[in-house]
Amino acid sequence: MSSRLQNLEPGMTVKVEIRKDQRSNIDIICRVRKSEIIAEDNIPENLTMLTLRKR
Repeated sequence: MSSRLQNLEPGMTVKVEIRKDQRSNIDIICRVRKSEIIAEDNIPENLTMLTLRKR
């Protein structure tokens, strides 16, 4: 997921499915890749759908 964020142009968004236990890692990746979480939806099977935007 880090490489997907790295390849985005500023302002672009991407949706990713993560396990709930991966959230803290995603926060770190977003900080390093200068991105932000703009939406978060819980989906079945203990997953979360995040929408991320590159700053």
